[in-house]
Amino acid sequence: MITYKQTGDRLDYTPAADVDAGDIVIQNSLVGIATEDITADVKGSIAVKGVFHFPRTAGTAIEAGEEMYWDGTVATIVATGNTFLGLTAGAVASADEVADIKLIQQPSWDWIS
Repeated sequence: MITYKQTGDRLDYTPAADVDAGDIVIQNSLVGIATEDITADVKGSIAVKGVFHFPRTAGTAIEAGEEMYWDGTVATIVATGNTFLGLTAGAVASADEVADIKLIQQPSWDWIS
C-alpha cells in the first residue's frame, strides 16, 4: 500500500560534513538548497522546490525561462558537464551577477543508450 509522506517541497538530508544555509546539495540528479545550517550526521532538510537567488558570472544577458546549470561555483547556461538547476524566473541583464532560478528536478537519462 502507498501512503502519503510529505508535500515534497523539502526532503530529509543527513550530510557527512557540516552544511551551511544557502549551500547547494547535489545528490545524483536531485538538487536542493539548505535553508538552514545542518550539522554533520544530523538529519536536516533541503528545499527542492522554489525560486532561489544564484550567483553567476556577469557578461551575458539571459531571457526568462532559460535553462540554467550549476558548474560547481556559479549558475551558467552551459549544459555540458554541469548539473541542471531549473529555469530563470525572469530576465537577467548582462551586468547582473545573480540570477533568480526556479528549481526543477530533472531525472537522469544516463541509462538510455
